[in-house]
Amino acid sequence: MPNNEYAPLQGTSMASPVVAGVAATLRSVFPALTAEQVKEALLKSVTPITQDVKLPGSKTEKINFSKLSVTGGVVNLDKALTYASTMKGKKKIKEVKA
Repeated sequence: MPNNEYAPLQGTSMASPVVAGVAATLRSVFPALTAEQVKEALLKSVTPITQDVKLPGSKTEKINFSKLSVTGGVVNLDKALTYASTMKGKKKIKEVKA
């Protein structure tokens, strides 16, 4: 925001960079995880949202968040790291020789 201010923002334009950051963190901490495994960790570790939310494009209509989201929740870095720590990485890592 201009002038070092904050503002509440929402939508996929705001969610996408957050999810990408969590995915990048998982790949950094667990480099042997494949992209599919990172996706699994992201999808299985969300924080569920059970309340109704405003339907996009509507001024008053509300809908359950699970109708708008595949997982019915929001990304959670701590839970994703915990979940990923239980996975066996399938990606082969090349060793760097000094």
